[in-house]
Amino acid sequence: MKSMTGFGRAICQEKGMSLETTIRTLNNRYFQMKVRLSPELCDYEAAIREIVQQSISRGTVELTMKLEYPLTDYSRLGLDHGLAREYIYNLKKLTSTIDIPGLEIDKSIRLDTLLGLDNIWTVKSPELISEDLLSLIKTSLDQALVDVIEMRTNEGQKLQAILIEHFTMIQAELPRIESLANQQHDLVYAMLQKRLAEKFGSVPVDQARLAEEVLYYCERSNVVEEVNRLKFHVQAALELCQTEGPLGRKVEFLIQELFREVNTLGVKAASAEVSARVVELKTLLDQLKEQIQNIE
Repeated sequence: MKSMTGFGRAICQEKGMSLETTIRTLNNRYFQMKVRLSPELCDYEAAIREIVQQSISRGTVELTMKLEYPLTDYSRLGLDHGLAREYIYNLKKLTSTIDIPGLEIDKSIRLDTLLGLDNIWTVKSPELISEDLLSLIKTSLDQALVDVIEMRTNEGQKLQAILIEHFTMIQAELPRIESLANQQHDLVYAMLQKRLAEKFGSVPVDQARLAEEVLYYCERSNVVEEVNRLKFHVQAALELCQTEGPLGRKVEFLIQELFREVNTLGVKAASAEVSARVVELKTLLDQLKEQIQNIE
């Protein structure tokens, strides 16, 4: 069992290049990945996503990769020297030929003038060797993922203990509810007799008719099926918590089924004791529902 919360960071170097990879994972009902890459890495985004999805199946993944390399080896900024010389030649010619009264022209050409000229500066992708870069990406990504998985696993072990504890507590409540439910015949009989006595006083009561009403109410409040289904779902959840691999959605489904049966149990409850037990079960299920949101 793994949590969906984790963090990993790796800095790897190869052939003068340095790649920093940061991975942060957060809760999400589905898988979602947000990627921020240096421009030189954009062609490898599909491969990066594939590698991450092999290790993480659920949650939000925020991945950042920043590549650095020596400018002397991999220059991205180019200067068109021929075009620059033509600009300078024509600017000098312009300043020497224009003669308008009252108009003063600075005959010197400043550096900021050249920086503002169009098309003499070019930005290009560095000529990085794709095999070397892909190797660096995989190494850095693998190291960051190791840290993320380790954190998610450690956190998942804590969540696993909480889930098992809560499911065990629910399991322990069910025999008590079953025992109280078996006493409902006598409770219903006593309740009806009391109401009849309050309503009609000493008027004789048809015991056969009273027995039919008791049977009717007992059938309506029979919780045997609900308790049996609760036992089955809880046992399935406990077994599931011991398995490997992504299981958050499966446990979430079982919790939804448990809620459904407990709600029906609460409607059928014919005694304050059973109602109190139902409230306790709902409290435990609410706590489980909160915890399951962070399980992969």
